[in-house]
Amino acid sequence: MRLDRRTLVFLLIAPFLRSSGHSWLACVDYDEATSTCNGYARNWYNVMAGQSFSTDRGRDNRPGTDFPAGLVCDQRKEARTTPVTNAYDATYPMATLTAGQTVRWRWPAKNHATVGTQRGVQVFISPTADATTDAFIPTPIAEMDFSACNPRQANVDNADCQDTFVLPANTPPGVHTMMWWWEFNAGEFYNSCADVNVVASTGPAPAPAPAPGPAPGSPTPQPVAATANFVGMICPPVAVVGTQGSSFQVDVTFTATANSVIGVDIYREGSTTSVGRGTITTDTTGARTVMRRVTVTLNEPQPIPVEISSTHILRAWLVPASSYDASVSWIMTTTEALVPVEISNAIKLHHTCAQGSGSESSSSEDSEELAKAKDANAALGTLFTLLVIGVALYVLYRCNCFAKCGLPATSSNIRTERVNSRSKASEMKMTENAVVSVDRDHSVTPPNRERSGWTKHEDDNGKAYWFNEQTGESQWENPITTI
Repeated sequence: MRLDRRTLVFLLIAPFLRSSGHSWLACVDYDEATSTCNGYARNWYNVMAGQSFSTDRGRDNRPGTDFPAGLVCDQRKEARTTPVTNAYDATYPMATLTAGQTVRWRWPAKNHATVGTQRGVQVFISPTADATTDAFIPTPIAEMDFSACNPRQANVDNADCQDTFVLPANTPPGVHTMMWWWEFNAGEFYNSCADVNVVASTGPAPAPAPAPGPAPGSPTPQPVAATANFVGMICPPVAVVGTQGSSFQVDVTFTATANSVIGVDIYREGSTTSVGRGTITTDTTGARTVMRRVTVTLNEPQPIPVEISSTHILRAWLVPASSYDASVSWIMTTTEALVPVEISNAIKLHHTCAQGSGSESSSSEDSEELAKAKDANAALGTLFTLLVIGVALYVLYRCNCFAKCGLPATSSNIRTERVNSRSKASEMKMTENAVVSVDRDHSVTPPNRERSGWTKHEDDNGKAYWFNEQTGESQWENPITTI
């Protein structure tokens, strides 16, 4: 079996390779009907002109830390220009969005269209318009599904990913900076910046798709008029305990234009009957987006599925306080956010982001178990690494690759050479004792008086000896002088 050098190098480094992801915002206002991009990420024209939206040209900015500290535009690739329009041109323009508009963003999957329940793409926006520096509200205004791709399958580099969010209707007119934010592995962050010109809405925003109807036998929902409010969840739990009376916490971010009730319900998938609810009340927040914590308590036990799956839905909602009816199972509102959640008998991973500030119900026992599991995984990883390195070295030895690659001889080769040297010396000594005889007058009689075929050599210690190529004999004395 022969292996080329590149294969051998891969065998040695394979245990140390770690999967990593990278992606970026490509289009800020994508028209799905016409497949047209009406606005691009900052400095796109200078880096990506004429290239496919998935071409690797250094657009994968990595802030190195979670938000809010990581809410910084990359100064090498997406530095703010003065004026901001200098970062765009006629072919790759800056987007113009309307307050309250449903906006579609586009990005490449880069082989990661199946990231599961990890944190999706989050959207951040500057607190004011026409600022001279980049700044962002430290809570996202929306979250999208990173894996909303075509095709939605792994290992497709240029899979086309798109999703939508609603730009808050109370966004002040003017030029805002927006940020596309994605976390792949825990602690592996990516962001992209874009400038958008926000204009005021000239009419009522189009009504979104109606919420599902009530389940049979549930109370008739009371409709609530659409508002300019916003609600979202920050790092919601991915699993909750299914015991009746158990509770968990959800961090909710919202904008309320009037005194409101913010709630979080949990529903079985496909049902509109709440099996757990938590609510808080708030005064108007004006144009500010704030964050509060909501405690949700299950009012009936939930079965644990045989296979781990997202069997329930978390739904955050906001309604004016004057319209809230606690007896209604499905609160009718246009201001909501939905995420899947699992039912388990113990929570080991509470939230979709490792450093989230959501549920505080993790016990020290859970933390200790997680630490032990990490230590065990690290030990197994080390053993596996040593095993692979051992196999690789054995393959190199069996293929005689050390000699072929010009590497130093192994200790085994050196030891063999030393044994051969000792054997030769012993053989020389034995020949001398066997073939040389001494008579009474101490005269030396050579074993072979044939003078032809003898040649002079030196052993490893530099001592001269003679070897006959015809007979295979060797001796210390010069056969020419011992006749």
